[in-house]
Amino acid sequence: MNLPNLFIVGFGRSGTTSLHNYLAQHPSIFMSSAKEPNHFCTDVVFGASRRARFTDRAQYLALFDDAAGETIRGESSTMYILSDAARSAIASIAPDARIVISIRNPTDFLVSWHAHGVGIGYETAPDLGDALDLESERRGREPHHLGSSLATAYRETINAMPELVQGFLDTFGRDQVHIVTFDELTTHQAESFAGICRFLGVDDTFEPDFAARNYDPSNLHVLSMFRHVPEPIRTRLGPLAKPLVKRIAPMLKKTRTDRPQVATASGALIAELAAEFAPVVKDLERVTGKDLSAWIRT
Repeated sequence: MNLPNLFIVGFGRSGTTSLHNYLAQHPSIFMSSAKEPNHFCTDVVFGASRRARFTDRAQYLALFDDAAGETIRGESSTMYILSDAARSAIASIAPDARIVISIRNPTDFLVSWHAHGVGIGYETAPDLGDALDLESERRGREPHHLGSSLATAYRETINAMPELVQGFLDTFGRDQVHIVTFDELTTHQAESFAGICRFLGVDDTFEPDFAARNYDPSNLHVLSMFRHVPEPIRTRLGPLAKPLVKRIAPMLKKTRTDRPQVATASGALIAELAAEFAPVVKDLERVTGKDLSAWIRT
C-alpha cells in the first residue's frame, strides 16, 4: 500500500496549487491527481456542493495507487491548516510525514481570500468591509452550498495564523515541517523549490516548468459546477479537470447571464487591516523564525 508521506496543508491563496504542480513534475515525487481531497479535516462542515471529496479511507488511499517507486507521495489540502482534527489524524497514519506550510502577508491573504470567495459565489458580500462586518453574524450558520463552515471566518483565521502554524510544529516537530512564504514561491521560485526538495530529501537540481499553474479566476464558476458531479466520476476525471475547465469556460463566458460579482476593498480599509494585523505578523515571525518585517506596512 502506498501511504502518503507529504502534506501541503495551506494556507489557501498562498501558492499551494502552483507548488502542488511543481512537485508533481519531480521524478521522485508523486502528487495525487486530486488536489484538496480534504480527507482529514473531519471537523469542517462543507456545503452541499463543496463536500469533502474523499471521506472514505480506502477511496482516499486509492489516490496513491499509481505511485510507482517515488520516495515521496503527497497531497495538498489547504483546509488542513484550519482544522483542529487534521493534525492528529495525519499523524495517526503518517507520523513521519513531511509537512509544507505556505504563508502569506495576512492582509494580502485576506483580500485574495475574499475575492476568491466572491468569484466562486460562496461570498455574497462583494465589498470586503461588508463581509468583515458580517463575520460574527455568520458564525455557526449552515455554510453556503459552495463554501464551508470556515469559508468566511476572516478575522478569526487571520488572528489564529500563528497558533495554527504552531499546532503543526508541535505535532510533527520542526524537523518535519517546512515553512515557505508566498513571496518566496513567486519571486524566488527556483531557490524556494530547491529548498523544499532538500527538505524532502530528493534531487534539488531538478527544475520544473514554473509556468503559471493556478486556475484562471474567470473559470471558477466551471469548477463549482464540477463539484456537482458524483464523487466516483470526479475521481476518474481528476487528471482531466483542468483541460475540461479550459475548454468549457470560454463557452460559458459567452452564454452566462449570472456573471460573478467583482470583489472590492478600499485602500483605507486595507491600510487599517495592515495596521491591525501587524501583531499577527510579529507572532508569525516568532513562530516561523522568518524575517517578515516587509509585511509590516508603515
